Amino acid sequence: FGRGEQEAAWRADADGVPGDAPRIALCDTYSDEVDEVLRAVETLGDDLDGVRLDTTGSRRGDFRHIVREVQWELEARGHGDVDVYVSGGLGPADLRDLRDLADGCGVGGYVSNADPVDFALDLVAVDGEPAAKRGKLAGAKSVY
Repeated sequence: FGRGEQEAAWRADADGVPGDAPRIALCDTYSDEVDEVLRAVETLGDDLDGVRLDTTGSRRGDFRHIVREVQWELEARGHGDVDVYVSGGLGPADLRDLRDLADGCGVGGYVSNADPVDFALDLVAVDGEPAAKRGKLAGAKSVY
């Protein structure tokens, strides 16, 4: 799936997991968080249990404001029961700041007893064409 194919990705994910499993849609890959959240609600309807904002630090800005804006828009459209989860390079200070807003969080590098090498295995090209999520540099790269 690529840019403009988010709805197909959410449907495929929903179809691929057992019916009683919570449906959580990743919503910030190619466009604005609110835009993708509202598209996920429209696509999955009442089957949508939550959304995950995995906004990269380079695009995040005021993450509290983004989460509040997403929750506001969900509530305004009658979907206040959709949970909002956050992730994307979050550390202890971020978690303390978001704990009163977010329904849950994902952490990676901070759950380690060693200094982590912070990297992500993001898609950056599909069939040779640059294709990266917002905040990432598109195109194949060499690692030395």
